Amino acid sequence: MANQLISTQRQGPRLLDGAQVGGGNRPPRVSIDNGRFTLFVPGGKTIPLGMSMDIVIVGKNPHMSKLYWGPPGPNGQRIFDRNNPKPPACWSDNGVAPSAGASEPQNPTCSGCPQNVWGSAINALGKQVKACEDFRKFSCVVKGQPGIYLFEVKAGSFRNWNAFTGMLAMQKLEGEGEPDLIDVVIRVSFVGTSVLGFEPVAFTSGDPELTRQALDVSDDTTNMIVNALDRPAQGVLPAAEHRAAEARGMPAQAPMPPPQAQSWGAAGPAPNDKAALAQSPFVLSGQAPAGPLFPQQPPVMPPPAEQTPPEQKTRGRPKKVDAPQTQPPAPQQVQGIQAPADGLPGGITDRLANLFPKSTS
Repeated sequence: MANQLISTQRQGPRLLDGAQVGGGNRPPRVSIDNGRFTLFVPGGKTIPLGMSMDIVIVGKNPHMSKLYWGPPGPNGQRIFDRNNPKPPACWSDNGVAPSAGASEPQNPTCSGCPQNVWGSAINALGKQVKACEDFRKFSCVVKGQPGIYLFEVKAGSFRNWNAFTGMLAMQKLEGEGEPDLIDVVIRVSFVGTSVLGFEPVAFTSGDPELTRQALDVSDDTTNMIVNALDRPAQGVLPAAEHRAAEARGMPAQAPMPPPQAQSWGAAGPAPNDKAALAQSPFVLSGQAPAGPLFPQQPPVMPPPAEQTPPEQKTRGRPKKVDAPQTQPPAPQQVQGIQAPADGLPGGITDRLANLFPKSTS
């Protein structure tokens, strides 16, 4: 039996790995508008395909893509005029943040965006959905057609797509291994309003021309088709802050970078060093809990009680002095030790005075 898996001849990671679902100038693509499959090719030409099509997946964007057309209409539905299309307000193909090419980025990150929560929009069936659409991008070849096309799986078809890819991931051919997406011809058809179904109908290897097309697609071509190298936008403010700034008649300011911490040692900057205090880092505890905005004054301490300075002490035991053996060695005379002002407990002061008598000179 001939080898049925052409994925063994393809370079790069398996396409099936991570394929399940958890703008700019558009490339050649497959459209599902009006419940029909249509190919949009360069130059504005369209090729109608009908109610179903056979494709081979040859590449993917590993990230979830997102698309936000604009604010909801009077009934909460998203506004998109197919007769007068316009670019989306915000979109992303990088899985992290709005694209650097988005005209109206809504939030610094996609995960914290208010348009990315359920109930932020109402669909045509009156159900709560996310105002920002989720979808996955794949590159594909279409049986019987030249070229490579962008194929998008949208949220309404996620369940069917996951069922199909999950089934394929459990298959294994004896002596050949596990099939990948590129190994099978997928028949895509409509099973509901804008909802797609997926069915494997043949091995790609059974069609020599389809096999050649699939294996000729490079990773660079796929990256261009699915925009896998999309760059996140930098310095984006939430849309609410932009609107508030416009209401004040002032331009919105990008967030400032965090202050660089300076090193003054454990004691911190001197209280009278205004320049150092202005640069000191903002902290929530320690010697300056309010940071540079409200630098603390040094605490006022009661003056210490006056004490008589102690006489100079010597450390250690007194030095032994050579003397005749008939006489006991005399201890070296020192200036004496004076007890602190508050005294020492247990008569220690008297015993110290006997051991180290004060000098009489």
